[in-house]
Amino acid sequence: MKKRWWLLLFLLLAIVWFGESRSFYYVASGRCVTLWKTYGGTCYIIPGRYYGLWKPVDNYINAQNTALMVSVFWYTDQPDVILVDTGAEAEIVNHSQKELMVQKKPSMNIYQLRRNDYQIRDDIELVNIRVFEAYATDKHGQAL
Repeated sequence: MKKRWWLLLFLLLAIVWFGESRSFYYVASGRCVTLWKTYGGTCYIIPGRYYGLWKPVDNYINAQNTALMVSVFWYTDQPDVILVDTGAEAEIVNHSQKELMVQKKPSMNIYQLRRNDYQIRDDIELVNIRVFEAYATDKHGQAL
C-alpha cells in the first residue's frame, strides 16, 4: 500500500515538474539564465539553472508570459552583478544583494562605437529573451 502512495506522489510531482515550461540559455562564457513559464501566466527569469518547484525567493525577474523582451547583461569580470533592461511589465526581485545583485540597467555605458555603429562592449555578456516565444539570442544575434 505504501508503494502505491509513493508512486502516486512521484507521478503527481513529475506531472507538475514537467508540465511547466523551463528553458536554459547559455552564453559563450558558460553562464546560464533560466526562463520558467508557469501555469498561472507568470514567468520567472532566474540567473543560473533553477529546478525548484516553487517560485524563487530572491534574485529573479518576474514578468508575464506575454512580455515581449527582457535583456540580461553582466560583466565578464563581475559575475555577481547582473543588469536588466526590461519593459514596465516586469519586476526585479533582489532583496539580499550578498551573493548576487540584480538591478535595472543603470545609465552606465554598455555600448561602444565601432565602425560608425554602437555595439555591446567586449567585456559584457548579453542574453535577449523573448518571453512570449521562449526564444533567446546572444549579443551577436545568435540563437541560444
